[in-house]
Amino acid sequence: MTIISSKVLLAYAAQCSPSELLIDQDYLHRINILCSAINASARLNIKGRKLIFRQLADAIVNYSDTKRIVRDNPEVLAEKIKRPILLAGLPRTGSTFLQRLLSLDPDNRYLNFEEGLKPCVEITDGDGAQQRSDFSHRWANVMHGHLPAVQSMITLQPDFPVECNFLKRNSLLCDSWCFQLDLQELREYWYHPDSQTTKYQLYLRQLQILQYRSAAAERWVLKSPTHHPVIDSLDTVFEQPLIINTRRNLDEVVPSLINLVYALRKGFSDHIELSSVRDEVLEFLKNQIACNQTARKKMPDSHLIDIDYPDLIQDPQAVIEHIYARFNLDFTNEYQGNIESWLQLQPQSSYKPKSYRYNLRSLGFSVVDIHQYFDSCFDSGQLVADC
Repeated sequence: MTIISSKVLLAYAAQCSPSELLIDQDYLHRINILCSAINASARLNIKGRKLIFRQLADAIVNYSDTKRIVRDNPEVLAEKIKRPILLAGLPRTGSTFLQRLLSLDPDNRYLNFEEGLKPCVEITDGDGAQQRSDFSHRWANVMHGHLPAVQSMITLQPDFPVECNFLKRNSLLCDSWCFQLDLQELREYWYHPDSQTTKYQLYLRQLQILQYRSAAAERWVLKSPTHHPVIDSLDTVFEQPLIINTRRNLDEVVPSLINLVYALRKGFSDHIELSSVRDEVLEFLKNQIACNQTARKKMPDSHLIDIDYPDLIQDPQAVIEHIYARFNLDFTNEYQGNIESWLQLQPQSSYKPKSYRYNLRSLGFSVVDIHQYFDSCFDSGQLVADC
């Protein structure tokens, strides 16, 4: 059954695009692959079909706009993304909280929700800024209305930092699509080295466009769990990346991620089974950790720091000072004051560990089961709980 037609999708994207679509044959091939997988496996409900259709159209328009801007402004390619702070921990390990703290430094800049949704919209005039703002507010309202169970797990606000998956998704090669949809058959294709290279090239181009058009601070704070398995290759994309690996006990990560993926998918399909999501999340995490462990051995220790979730929650400012000392960054009095002021305004419940509908026991596991399942991913003597 054809749920999403690539032909209809392209026609709709052309209507949404401010100019003629620039779509090459390779990208057209990716559109067909993703649409075929969705039609074969996703079993979308009516609302889910509408949302995914629009998200795919937005990705196509963003891809086309990126190609057009680089074609018309080749000087964009001269922009260097120097010493970005890259948060590359697994999902649900405290990286969002840490990203928010790092974004308080006036010497840092972050990808906000508006930029993530529309990275190529020109905002030199009021019309462009209003267009992007209006679009991001509508998008957030639709997602919150459609996925109310997710609101307590993901913050979507136009002026807030967001994951870089918003940019990576435009390549149609980012496995963040799997958080919304059951598309396991595409993971091998998405993680092929050629797909990774293509995905990160587009990711870099969009960051270069945003930097080219803005006078904001040049040191980026960029968060994406999809960095986790490929951290050894990030220095081929960025100049001297500063990589932060957030870590949390896996017996806490597992139920948290299962609850998130299950809640997301329930908004797009009426045929989601908790047991299937559970098994898929376990396999996904095991693969991510194994790849990360291999990648770590290929990169210098000076480019990487591990941050443990309990330390981050107990004393956030001390963790930030530790990161800045490790990477030889200037921890200013202004930044310290920003952290203190922001933390005073946050209810502790906003960044403390949460309880979820499905805990480890109701998912059929014990802490020992989780440790045994992931034990093979680590070197001898390394505790699973340290990941």
